[in-house]
Amino acid sequence: MNIEKANKLIKDAYIAGGLVAVATLIGSVLSLFGIKVFNIDIYGFIDVIILSSLSFGLYRKSRVCAIFLLIFYLFSRVVQIPFVVKNNLYASYIVAIVFIYYFVQGIIGTVYYHKLSKTK
Repeated sequence: MNIEKANKLIKDAYIAGGLVAVATLIGSVLSLFGIKVFNIDIYGFIDVIILSSLSFGLYRKSRVCAIFLLIFYLFSRVVQIPFVVKNNLYASYIVAIVFIYYFVQGIIGTVYYHKLSKTK
């Protein structure tokens, strides 16, 4: 792996984090008007702040933020499992797997970035 490939993995991961944050923001705003989307409520604004902060940390090539972004996303998906199963939204699992893939790639990218930048 070279530094350009590591940067691409990091970029893909922070864009994925931004997409999750935007989707959560939209769901939270809609919940203010009584429209339930993705079973997100008013507390989704806290998630937006956390997701945005971790994505920005990933943009800054932080390994810790990359790991916590994955952990936070996995935790939030585990909390939503009862709602997903109840509504039979299997597409939600496919979307979750895609985001998990990008977040794992972001961890790999940050680790290699720091390893390669240290050797130069």
